[in-house]
Amino acid sequence: MILPARPGKARDKAKVEAGVLVAERWILARLRHETFFSLAALNARIRELLADLNDRVMRQYQASRRELFKRLDRPALRPLPAEPFVYGEWKLNARVNIDYHSELRGHYYSVPYALIHEQVDGRLTATTVDIFHRGQRVAVHVRSHGRGRHTTDPAHMPKAHQPSTLARSGPPTLSRSDPGKERSSELGAGTGSGTDPGHLAILTRSGPHGGGERVATAPSG
Repeated sequence: MILPARPGKARDKAKVEAGVLVAERWILARLRHETFFSLAALNARIRELLADLNDRVMRQYQASRRELFKRLDRPALRPLPAEPFVYGEWKLNARVNIDYHSELRGHYYSVPYALIHEQVDGRLTATTVDIFHRGQRVAVHVRSHGRGRHTTDPAHMPKAHQPSTLARSGPPTLSRSDPGKERSSELGAGTGSGTDPGHLAILTRSGPHGGGERVATAPSG
């Protein structure tokens, strides 16, 4: 986790500021009366003074910075990670909607339907979205920037909402005595960006006077 220091708040990084002060006193101040005719010469002189600073014994510790590094820091060092660090932004306490999608930066990503009405945390990188519930990762999606659109994993759907089940049972129909024509259309389901959640059926009933009545139904799973 990265907690950047606030602008103009030097106490947020007091140890860093103290290190800058030491470098100014023992390196920059000693260079103020010297003249250099190339950047390479200046850098070489800075390296000399830096080595002298690191070998200087500090009265409080009775040891130099180099000695303390070898004694304390070097044994605790670990190898660099096999993969480079990936920057990610967090959105905490995002609510899962009744359609088992949660809004993260304007896009809706699915989570397992059992988490409806729960709160989840989302971590967004440039390419992926990880969603966590109580510290456990429950969903991974490819990052999408389509605002107001949906990315749905069929595995997150109740069985009755999954594409294979809907294909076997056919689209929902209305059973009414009205002689007007009735038709039903189902929103497509998919895992790609921009698809609407496949659990929702939009039923349109055309009456004898034209126009229509739109009824949204969500099968219980």
